[in-house]
Amino acid sequence: MKKLSAAVLALVMAAGSGTALIGSADELDIDTNTIEVITDTAEDVQRTMNDELSLTLPTDDSAVTPDTPSGLKATKTAAGLKLTWNKVSNCEGYYIYRQHPNGDDYGYNFVYLTGNDSTTYVWNDYTDSLRNWEFAVVAYNREGSGYVFSDAALVTEIIDETAVSTGAPATPVFTSYNKTYDAVRLFWNPVACSGYEVEFNTNTGYWVSIGTVSSSSTNVRISKLNVNTTYSFRMRAYNLDASGNKVYSDYTPTFNATTTAGKAGTSTVSAPAKTTITRADTTANQITYHWNAVTCDGYQVYYNTTGNSSDWKLAGNYSNNTTSYTVTGLSANTNVWVTVRAFNKDSSGNPVYAAWADNYKATTGSGSSSTTTTAPAKVAITKIGRSTNAFRTYWNAVACDGYQLYINQTGNSSDWKLLGSLSASTTNYRIEGLQANHDYWVTLRAFNKKSDGTYVYGAFADNVKVTTKASSSSSSSSTAKTPAKVVITKTSKSYDAIRVNWNAMSVGGYEVYLNSTGNSGDWKQVATLAGTATTCRISGLTQGHTYWVTIRAFNKDSTGKAAYGAYADNQKIITKSKTSAATTANKPAATYIYKTSASKNAVRLNWNVQQCDGYLVYMLQNNTWKLVKGIRGSGTYTYRKSGLYSGTTYFFKVKTFNFTTNNKKVVGNDSNIVSVTTKK
Repeated sequence: MKKLSAAVLALVMAAGSGTALIGSADELDIDTNTIEVITDTAEDVQRTMNDELSLTLPTDDSAVTPDTPSGLKATKTAAGLKLTWNKVSNCEGYYIYRQHPNGDDYGYNFVYLTGNDSTTYVWNDYTDSLRNWEFAVVAYNREGSGYVFSDAALVTEIIDETAVSTGAPATPVFTSYNKTYDAVRLFWNPVACSGYEVEFNTNTGYWVSIGTVSSSSTNVRISKLNVNTTYSFRMRAYNLDASGNKVYSDYTPTFNATTTAGKAGTSTVSAPAKTTITRADTTANQITYHWNAVTCDGYQVYYNTTGNSSDWKLAGNYSNNTTSYTVTGLSANTNVWVTVRAFNKDSSGNPVYAAWADNYKATTGSGSSSTTTTAPAKVAITKIGRSTNAFRTYWNAVACDGYQLYINQTGNSSDWKLLGSLSASTTNYRIEGLQANHDYWVTLRAFNKKSDGTYVYGAFADNVKVTTKASSSSSSSSTAKTPAKVVITKTSKSYDAIRVNWNAMSVGGYEVYLNSTGNSGDWKQVATLAGTATTCRISGLTQGHTYWVTIRAFNKDSTGKAAYGAYADNQKIITKSKTSAATTANKPAATYIYKTSASKNAVRLNWNVQQCDGYLVYMLQNNTWKLVKGIRGSGTYTYRKSGLYSGTTYFFKVKTFNFTTNNKKVVGNDSNIVSVTTKK
């Protein structure tokens, strides 16, 4: 048996009699798929340390003397002081010691015990005032009631993190993971680096990059995985050299993690709200149904082409960012019924369903290739709530994409004013800033949006006359004259400001309002001006942005109470843009690949239809994602890739995109990654 050096023997004996500085002690309980960290109590840790530090040196050579740990470094980081060393393959674990040079000779104290898989220790309480500490790491193997130790690896020089930032970092080590039915969260010991790259393997031989993780991270969640499936993971750290190139550590050992099976269990979540199918876009051979989004984990969609209750068919389960489904391959003038229900998943992965959406019937066109959108039903105003200067309108909800609310302050048919557009979930709205004891008329209509962004309107609700309440004090009633409606005569714009001009009036003053969203609830008063004013400049705006502006005049009586005139017609103004003349397109929502199939030399992908201008299909080739197909049109939901090798696994993903007016692409996020194996 190899004997301990005098230095190490003194080190170990001093550790047994010295005062131990306890950080933590973890025991790694390892099976084939799982690493579970079991943390002892402080009392158990102290007892264990005392037992293990009262060393009886073995008297035979039955245990292998481990190699001395190499590559020991002490690095100052934001988290504290970090010790790192290279893994010793023929040991069971490591003892870590430290001493201050002002102490006795070899006055090392034991501070940490770790298993073989860990090659990092972080001293969180380290400060610059403690820079003269010295450290030692000793590898060990158990032998009966004693231990066999390596020589000690010593380090006294502490370097700053910035001094090693351009070299290869130490190799991180996975420590544990959490799991659900479709995701795992991996944890690792951090190392000083610029970031991490994580990869996974579905046991096909191909490693697929998941992405880059920041240097401050100690865990990452990988989602959209299959139920009850074992995945292999690995990662490596990297630093950036002076040219910005990545300098990598070695890969971690392969780490396996298994998603849960989703067996029956007690629900720990509530059912989501009921969804509403709002519209259907039809062509001669397909129908796209749209529904309102609710807070949930996903949606389940069924369709029926006969109308018989026994003929409902499951279309599939879809992600929670999906709000449409397309039935394809239909004949002209065909009726199709669709229903949707949202669901949440409990801790065991079981779905908890909401109520079904009301069945929605739509009919394909007669042969035209153009897309049509159905008009929503007529809205009915159900109730009015009044005060002296405001009233609230209530109406029945209908299946639609939204509502437009109108007000009339004179009763003349030409004086209806659009207050703005409201969301489909809105069923009441309060109109403020009105005159006391004044007559108003209100109406609204529902609308659906076509794929090109234009509206299809339902019928207007029956007009309702509303009289605001009289002032509570007759003695203080206003004697001020109500001004006439302001007429905006001119608008101008710059990159960050707009100017509005109006006709001169004999009034007490003006109030100027601005809206930056187009929603009726987002009007903000930006200025109050004297009655002599005929212009107002509004600055501090965003370039290339759309705004709306309106003005109303007022007079005040001797008590200071104001009488307001009607609002000027809203003026839409777009500030100038310093960029190109092209407008930017909205970033489309990501799609989801829900089905794959394969033949001997080809595979087919099916994904959810999204509101976008097209799709980009990518295939993993030589560890790089390569674009294999660009598809224009949102209605496409499938792609067949041929010319492949038989019995081979391939990986695919799909991205959505929209075009700007100068034909530039605005690309959405990645879909889920799927693996497909061709038949042999």
